[in-house]
Amino acid sequence: GVSGEVIALAEAKDSAGRLARATTSIWLAGDDDWWFGGDNGDRMDLVPEQRTVAADGTARLQVRMPFREATALVSVLRDGVIDSYVTTLSGANPVIEVKMKGSYAPNVHVSVLAVRGRVAGWRLWLADLARRWNLPNWLPLISREAASPTALLDLAKPSYRLGIATLQVGWDAHTLAVKVASDKPSYAVRSPATATVTVTPPKGRTLPRQAEIAFAAVDEALLQLRTNDSWDLLAAMMAPRPLAVVMATAQTQVVGKRHYGRKAVAAGGGGGDMAGMTRRDFNPVLLWRASVPLDARGQAVVPLKLNDSLSGFRLVAVATAGADLFGTGSTSIRTTQDLQILPGIPPVVRSGDDYVATTLARNTTSAAMPVRIGGKAGAISLPVQSRTIPAGGAASIAWRIVAPQNGPVAWQITARSPTASDAVAVTQTVLPAIPDQILQATLIQPGTALPLALPPGALPGRGGVDVSLSASLGGSLPGVRAFMAAYPYDCIEQKLSRAVATGDRAAWDRAAQSLAGYLDGNGLVRFFPGDWLPGDAALTAYTLDLAAQSGWPLPSAPRDRMISGLNSVAGGQSSAALPDVSTRIAMLAALSRAGAMAPALLESVSFTPNAWPSATLIDWIAITERLPAYAKQAREAEAVLRTRLDRQGTTLRLARDERAGLLVSADTTAAKLLGFATLRPAWRADSPLLARALMLRQRAGHWDTTPANALGTLAMAGFQRRFEAIPVSGTTQISLGDAVRSVDWAAPKPQTLPWPATKAPLTIRHSGTGTPWAMVSARAAVPITAPFTSGFAASRSMSPVSQAVPGRWTRGDVVKITVTITPRAPVEWVVINDPVPAGATILGGSLGGR
Repeated sequence: GVSGEVIALAEAKDSAGRLARATTSIWLAGDDDWWFGGDNGDRMDLVPEQRTVAADGTARLQVRMPFREATALVSVLRDGVIDSYVTTLSGANPVIEVKMKGSYAPNVHVSVLAVRGRVAGWRLWLADLARRWNLPNWLPLISREAASPTALLDLAKPSYRLGIATLQVGWDAHTLAVKVASDKPSYAVRSPATATVTVTPPKGRTLPRQAEIAFAAVDEALLQLRTNDSWDLLAAMMAPRPLAVVMATAQTQVVGKRHYGRKAVAAGGGGGDMAGMTRRDFNPVLLWRASVPLDARGQAVVPLKLNDSLSGFRLVAVATAGADLFGTGSTSIRTTQDLQILPGIPPVVRSGDDYVATTLARNTTSAAMPVRIGGKAGAISLPVQSRTIPAGGAASIAWRIVAPQNGPVAWQITARSPTASDAVAVTQTVLPAIPDQILQATLIQPGTALPLALPPGALPGRGGVDVSLSASLGGSLPGVRAFMAAYPYDCIEQKLSRAVATGDRAAWDRAAQSLAGYLDGNGLVRFFPGDWLPGDAALTAYTLDLAAQSGWPLPSAPRDRMISGLNSVAGGQSSAALPDVSTRIAMLAALSRAGAMAPALLESVSFTPNAWPSATLIDWIAITERLPAYAKQAREAEAVLRTRLDRQGTTLRLARDERAGLLVSADTTAAKLLGFATLRPAWRADSPLLARALMLRQRAGHWDTTPANALGTLAMAGFQRRFEAIPVSGTTQISLGDAVRSVDWAAPKPQTLPWPATKAPLTIRHSGTGTPWAMVSARAAVPITAPFTSGFAASRSMSPVSQAVPGRWTRGDVVKITVTITPRAPVEWVVINDPVPAGATILGGSLGGR
């Protein structure tokens, strides 16, 4: 078990030529045991005979210590000291035995503290080391006259070492032996197959009646991308428990230790004629059955039907029997045929793309095979090509294709020989090379004329002007809902914000139920689950705040931990770093809304409202306005906030955009300001102006960040409840050029008007009660003829890593792509969406990490 050994001797002589200091450093690198240095920097290795020990079995561990004889304290540790005893160790046979009880499952930590008293003399001790490690060069040093102990040197002093090893205990008592067998190893495509699963319980136990398996049949090509660890149910149930014992000793002082070294440093078949059958079903999951009961013999027969893939498939059975028996088993099968077509059609192309589509034809027989290959790609006929494929060989066939303007494209490729045939059908997605984009969006009311014209260079017949009428200022926020519904990223903040912005209570409940997995040891919420990431105080405050404002609850257990964590951080009692003042006040505001803030926590905040961001002022006012002791500060903060407002016509907005943290942008501040104003009578006259300003902050129909879209949705909903009591009824007429649309408020629907031939005004007239609002979005397909930047400048360069033909790209070449992003202003994070070319593979990030 020893993987390396380094032994060094350094000496220093005093003015009389006597040996003044000698230091040994012995490094024994084991597997993953814990190492603790001693008084001379030596390390002791505790090597178990077996890492896994049966319940009620005996663990044998070798203690690799630098002592001929020592007294050892042997302890069994986990949540505390479970058991311990004292024994004497001999350097000739330094082995300890520890009885492993069934209650020790799933694991325990065995520690050995070896103590050696003062030796007769340093020469005897050094000679013993020389013999043990076969170091003849030390003998001249040993023959020198010994020096008496000094302030710097005492080779014969007492010494101690500590080693810890982790053992798995009692797994065999909970392990089900699962065997999966197929009726044959190889099949033809679309043929039926049968898997027989046999489950055997541990020795001395019988399977209960409720024993069952979950069965899956998956294409092994999918598992190449990433292995599925969730199948190993036993390992999940027997998750290792950490060592929760803090150890300390005063022996360092007793034995006269001079050097404090680093501690706890870890060491390092079939086939035939396929005429009349086209392969089109390539689903990577053949079968998934969540519950398959076992018979009295512990067996289950699972029938399945193979699809059209020529691949290998993994048949997996995950067995459970009661609350304490688990197991997993698997086997592999393959599908094959004499003549195979493996299409290399790009799954996604853009309209007008000029590319080469390739197909590989394979001959699995032992004789050469003449083959004719052709087909069609939508309306395009693929010319028939002839190849003679050698025995066990393959041939590549290629066609030059120009992608059509519209998709999808149905490909069908057929290969025929005198003795076999194959046919494959795949569907190819065609995206527009120049997509429709929302170039501008605005909010108007009836009586407003908005001149519109098709942008220069835009493709004719594409796009249009979308008008969505709403009875409220915010309406149903269609742009926000569409943006958030299509938002592709999913940290916990984005999940919760998306649920609120789209009004999806079920999505909120799903995210809230998973919240416990996002909490760190301090009770703070992480952006992503996993111990590698610490929790974030601002995110925790935002989560509590979002739940309070939306009225959608969080599970009580994680909510209580979050409240306790914020209180600990705010009070300086947590191991987490104390955040900046803006985050601290946001934390206190969240605690205040949750009814869990102690007023004493405000005492540590230095009141400097002129230096605070506007979002922080809003939080401070919300906290202190109901506390008599802080009423004056609340009024002063509100006065400072009003001085930052700028009225422009029908809008009231903050004079400057501010950021107060990762989750606070200018749009979130505007949303918080509207939510703050609608709840206070003194701000009633300002609320409609603030609401209009918030809506006009939208770009392309939505706000800038996911928190802004969630808080903006809540703020506009609150404004609608308090300020838009008069219902809208009647008819609204919309006209643009020659196009006229009439909307009946009994069933209002969004309208799309074509672009006028020349510049013309968009006019809206309403007949009836109330005053509706219209969200106008202009869509057009405009070719980008020059680099375009809006907040970010992006550039991309490509350099060859390896090329078969220098200066020319061919299949199999490796290219390095460098993307450079330059923001106009500092940003916390950036997401880059850079599509991978069809047929390419990212090295190091797919295919099992290769």
